[in-house]
Amino acid sequence: MGRRVAHGGAVLALAVALALTACSKSPAEQRAAAEQALAEHRYNDARIALVAALEDAPGDAELLGMLAQTHLERGDGEAALAALERLRRARGGPAAKLDLMEAEAQLLRGQFAAAAALAGKHESAEAYRLRALAAIGTGDLGAAEQLFVSGAGRTGTKVRLYADHAIFALRSGQVPAARALVDKALAADGEALDPLIAEGRIASSEGRPRAALAAYEKAAHLYPESQAALFGRIGVLGDLGRIAEAAPLIAQAAAAAPNDPRVIYLQARLQAEKGEWRAVREALQPLERSELPEVRLLYARALLETGLTEQARTILAGLIRETPGLLPAQRLLGRAQLAGGDAAAAFATLRPIAARPDASPADLSAFAEAAEKSGNASAAREVFAAIPPAQRLARELAAGDAAIRQQKWRAAIESYGRIRAWTGDSNALVLNNLAYAMGQAGDVDGALPLAEKALALAPDNASILDTAGWLALHQGNRERAADLLRRAAATAPDNPAIRAHLREAEAR
Repeated sequence: MGRRVAHGGAVLALAVALALTACSKSPAEQRAAAEQALAEHRYNDARIALVAALEDAPGDAELLGMLAQTHLERGDGEAALAALERLRRARGGPAAKLDLMEAEAQLLRGQFAAAAALAGKHESAEAYRLRALAAIGTGDLGAAEQLFVSGAGRTGTKVRLYADHAIFALRSGQVPAARALVDKALAADGEALDPLIAEGRIASSEGRPRAALAAYEKAAHLYPESQAALFGRIGVLGDLGRIAEAAPLIAQAAAAAPNDPRVIYLQARLQAEKGEWRAVREALQPLERSELPEVRLLYARALLETGLTEQARTILAGLIRETPGLLPAQRLLGRAQLAGGDAAAAFATLRPIAARPDASPADLSAFAEAAEKSGNASAAREVFAAIPPAQRLARELAAGDAAIRQQKWRAAIESYGRIRAWTGDSNALVLNNLAYAMGQAGDVDGALPLAEKALALAPDNASILDTAGWLALHQGNRERAADLLRRAAATAPDNPAIRAHLREAEAR
């Protein structure tokens, strides 16, 4: 205990010393520190420096304007309004600028009518952007679209208008229009936060996760406190199956906002990847009425995995009523109905999914089980007759190949895993692609035996030699890796990826 007290005293002494150091800065130094922090988008540091500087100059209009902008960047509408009230009393800045800053603060507070009234006094592109966002807040999507379009013809910077319009178009399912708008925003300012976040979201929707991740990483580098950039990176890494890389980012998000529902969901998603379903259930139970479908879907899955079938069915039925086209919820409901012994209900739930042209082998397998248990085998045969086995295999191969091209490793693992279940270990390319996707997702130990099986079937195939060599390298067997990669390079001397892997093996 004595050692703990001494350690605590040392920490307290250090904290006091740091506080005295901070307080010893002159007002000019605090102003310079705030300006530097703002330039580097470190808004928490800027806020601290500005508050300190304002103690010596409480009516300084420039400092108050910087503080109001800092609060807006931090998403704190209440604090921004308080700073703006002081700024108006100090007669700082043009009325139009103050009105638009106050409108943004009101948007952050959810006061959409007040925001629209303030922005409605002005005719700039920024005023139209704020009016459009207020219209979205009240549910008037038609007016929002008109305001975005009209704003593009007004004066002033349009970077944020284009970016917000792009997100609006994406939510409406207008992906080409969203792409055109975000390209305009990026052309106007390729380092602004809003266009980078919009680019990440739109690139994801286009099936380009590498581009999405690059946008989010650039945003995170330039705006280190941006939660949108952080959550965007985590989401893309999760979609790619790169869970090991996502884990420290989830921990970072949890440290910054431990009670944020999005953070709790991401932590639960990480636990789900490890199969820790009881922990997932306990984490998400307080959020079971969340408005986010993905939260309720994962919670329902956790309930199902831990044997609470009826509770899962209730949540899934509610989700499907609210969002009839939510296929993951329909699939999971069919599983829950089967687990609860209601095969007839499962058959009815799964039949339209099995009849879809994009039905997966897993969909068909669950439907077949429901049909057999409910006495509807003849009806199931009619569905299966329309999908010959060769067509199912071709469809799954196409899905697996597309997932690898898009670097969606989890989806690739699922597709090639299903193909392997059908074909066994007889196809070298299936084994190779499955091993490659597993390696990219971080499961090198699980992937290497599959790569070796593929190599035994096709010992002279350059791609298979490359996969086995690359996996051996990452497992630490440099000698084996170099041998395989030299053979691959000799077989395909013009392949730049193989040459790069060989250089890496020989350099270690």
